[in-house]
Amino acid sequence: MKTQVNTQKIKPFHFAAFFISVFSVVSHAENCNDLLNLGYMNVNHSVSEYDSVVSAYNHFCSTSYNSASSEKKSGLEISFDYLKKLSGKLGYNWGKTLTQETWSQICEDKNTYNKLSTYQSADSSEISNIALSAWQNCLMLNARGLKSDFSMTQDLTGLTGSLYWTGSTPITFLGVDNIGLGKASCNVTAYIGNKYVTKAVTSDTTFRLTTKAANFNCQRSTDLDELNRITAQVTRLTFKTSEGKLDVDLAPITLTQIDAKQIDDLYLQIDNLRQRTEILNIVDTGTVNHSTNELEWNLFSGTGIRSNSYHINFNKNFSTPPTVSLGMNIIDSDSSKFTIAANNVTTTGFDLSFSTWNAWKVASLGASWFAVGN
Repeated sequence: MKTQVNTQKIKPFHFAAFFISVFSVVSHAENCNDLLNLGYMNVNHSVSEYDSVVSAYNHFCSTSYNSASSEKKSGLEISFDYLKKLSGKLGYNWGKTLTQETWSQICEDKNTYNKLSTYQSADSSEISNIALSAWQNCLMLNARGLKSDFSMTQDLTGLTGSLYWTGSTPITFLGVDNIGLGKASCNVTAYIGNKYVTKAVTSDTTFRLTTKAANFNCQRSTDLDELNRITAQVTRLTFKTSEGKLDVDLAPITLTQIDAKQIDDLYLQIDNLRQRTEILNIVDTGTVNHSTNELEWNLFSGTGIRSNSYHINFNKNFSTPPTVSLGMNIIDSDSSKFTIAANNVTTTGFDLSFSTWNAWKVASLGASWFAVGN
């Protein structure tokens, strides 16, 4: 198995630390599944989201669900969960429950197979194969009695995890190797000499592994680039025991720094924008219909200039008189010789006037009004 991801081809992934939780897809599941999920995340952010879906698809379809062992089914569940998270963006709907029928629907569909199975870049293939190898090795060690649980911190600059031994023959922890362009420092809290001890871990740190978990906390070395972003190079941490080795690969990262003051300023800007939007977009609407059915209606008979006026109360509060626009929605007249107008506009309402002249007859008029203001 390769000992280092090709960092010349892999692009670092970028996101703001303030929004990091959106992208953190590593779970705290027991045993080995974190390594598989971490591999998909590394493909997602180092190459592309599409590549990560393809990686999950290829692993998912490599073993029939019914023929898979319980451990392999657990891995298929992880791949299926990852596919469900991202498949909607590709136009797929694969249901909520994993069964053999679901597996067949996904893996035996020719259109899906042709679209996904043959598309995978060399970079993503390398990363996903390394993750699969680490996962399979972890399953083997797990079956022998070496239990593990590793996951990334939310900002992806740290790794936490644990190792403990359930086998009959005692084994020894032999240290952590750091391989790759990046570096990381680890501490461990372990049961040593009938008590818990916390100490730094090097490549030759040794102690006896027992059923009491040894808890690790690793922090990646970071630098600032020319844009004052936090960066960390690709890193592999190899946790060594006398029973075997466990590899955890960490993709390169680039984090945009946002300090507390910037966050406060951002919230203040958002609040100001919200208030301005509310002020500028106070809108009120309504409709008014009047006709000869009303005793005071005088536009149907008589001659000369005749008007009917109605006071409209606004449903919303304005700090200054708004702009009122009118439009006709009902017209029953022997001509188009009539007018409508909004008069005496205040912060609480306005007068809507219908008028005609000469001997023109208007049986009914209806208007819609639209008020916009502060």
